[in-house]
Amino acid sequence: MQIAYADHMRQVREARRVGMVRPTATQSAVDEAFPAIAEWVRGHGYIEIGEQETFGFVVRAIDSADVIL
Repeated sequence: MQIAYADHMRQVREARRVGMVRPTATQSAVDEAFPAIAEWVRGHGYIEIGEQETFGFVVRAIDSADVIL
């Protein structure tokens, strides 16, 4: 069952990559500057960074397993 789930999640990640633009050299350097964040995004989900009206600066790490498609 774990193998089937891992395969499904791989397919979900690949589907999201359709139409993505390759990062520039400067953008790729972020992986080196922030290895833990890069590892999270590659293996688990995505990170949202922004500003929320009543809270100010907000960062959320979203696990792909929690995403409802």
